[in-house]
Amino acid sequence: MGKVSLLVNPQAGRGKAVTVAEEVQRLLGELNTECELLIPEDRKGVEKELEKSLNSGIERLVAIGGDGLIHQAVNILAGSDTALGIIPVGTGNDFARSLHLDSGELFEKTEKALLPAVKVDLIKCDSHFVATSVSIRAERAKKYAFTVPIAEGTNWVMKRSGDASIKTPDDLSGKVVCTQLASGSEKATKEWQEDMKSRGLKGFKELKLFTAHPEATLALANGTCDAQTQTVPNLAVVAKKQKGVFKLVGPITDKTYMAWVTRPEDTDLSNYISLKIIEMRDKGLIDKIQDKWFGFRMPIPSYGYLPEGAL
Repeated sequence: MGKVSLLVNPQAGRGKAVTVAEEVQRLLGELNTECELLIPEDRKGVEKELEKSLNSGIERLVAIGGDGLIHQAVNILAGSDTALGIIPVGTGNDFARSLHLDSGELFEKTEKALLPAVKVDLIKCDSHFVATSVSIRAERAKKYAFTVPIAEGTNWVMKRSGDASIKTPDDLSGKVVCTQLASGSEKATKEWQEDMKSRGLKGFKELKLFTAHPEATLALANGTCDAQTQTVPNLAVVAKKQKGVFKLVGPITDKTYMAWVTRPEDTDLSNYISLKIIEMRDKGLIDKIQDKWFGFRMPIPSYGYLPEGAL
């Protein structure tokens, strides 16, 4: 790996972020990774230190702090070729928690921060970029205004076509299952295994975790694993493009949805978008889009999709 910069918020974690960063620097040194430690005094200092590091040609920036530091880092790195790693040391850590980067000992968190980069979407609000997801979750629905859903976000199982040993998700008992590391699908898959065990079934033979879902799909294709878990729209695209190779099995979570989201004060905008989505649904346009891209239809509800306490 090329040069890495560790960006630290010295106030994060009630002051323990610097100690954590020094230990991470030591770990990277043992891996012969060139590393520099950046400890800015304030927000302006963050911009100054980052711009200096970017100009020096760093390959990766690892943010060691909380949501505020990550927000600054995202806005500065947006559009660059520098990857962002995260080691959460803040009090909230909402962003890291949503990506399941907040679990494990420091060595494991450091490993996750150095995994091969995966591209994510950014939304630009005024002059600021926001790293976001659009799956509807209870904690998000209390902070942001969601539109009506545009698709399901339920986690499903996909198998190789012709594998008669897997007919339902319960048939994952004793099988090798694969999914993406530090993803919502990893969490859902582990919860499904515990659900099977609670009903007297065996767990998986093995759960293989890959740095990206396409790698898991390749592993399924070549027989490294027996089944893959991911959100159903993504699996449906793969199954449709490679007819006869893969087949969808069924869900491992309760039905969830994905939607567009606006700031809470922009309810007029979210309501307008919802009306247009419903208009497209009622005219059959949503069905045509889903048929084209997914090969099956996901009903779009008008109500009942938001969790209790949503805006």
